[in-house]
Amino acid sequence: AYSFNELETTEGSVDISKLLVALGMAKSRSEATRLISQGGVSIDNQKVNSNLARIQSGSLLKVGKHRFARIVNSDLGT
Repeated sequence: AYSFNELETTEGSVDISKLLVALGMAKSRSEATRLISQGGVSIDNQKVNSNLARIQSGSLLKVGKHRFARIVNSDLGT
């Protein structure tokens, strides 16, 4: 399990492939990268085009048609 800060890069983006593996939505980072390149991953109904994307606490992550996750940054302490 990763904390939100561990997944965040210096630019404030999150590595989506690591996030999908951490959430159990992909078995490996290569599978996650394939899902992203095929257009099967979206955040707040916006397709993800690269492995790095900005995510805010409360965003809805969707993988395929039936897998959803609400992103909550527990590192904020709220």
